[in-house]
Amino acid sequence: MGAVTKQEAMSEHTRLTLKISGKIFPSTRMNAHGKWTGRAKQYLAWKEFYAWAIKEAWDKKPLAFPVLVGMNYWGESRRGDWDNLKKAVIDALVYAGVFPNDGLSYVLGDLPGRFMGADKNPRVEIIIETIGETK
Repeated sequence: MGAVTKQEAMSEHTRLTLKISGKIFPSTRMNAHGKWTGRAKQYLAWKEFYAWAIKEAWDKKPLAFPVLVGMNYWGESRRGDWDNLKKAVIDALVYAGVFPNDGLSYVLGDLPGRFMGADKNPRVEIIIETIGETK
């Protein structure tokens, strides 16, 4: 697994791009009992693994909130639900400490992103753009 980070200064915005190798495990709905089922355990293990990859790629510079989040994903196939894939990435960003939580005070919306095609080397490009204060 490799990680690359790039930060670009823009007029009033800052854009952070994190490139992470590895397949995304879609977000799974859980309750207190459901955390210990097979699929939920797989998701929690994936989230921890991805959070470590994000921590490795992130330059630890503080972000100005709120932000917009987008992603481009190269997967093994077209299987999956885009919303669940994106939610999984945002959950991993929170778990890694990039965002305090995924509430509207921190994550205000989406940037354009898409499934880039099937590839034997699954990976994701996460784009985080700070938009400064909103009134």
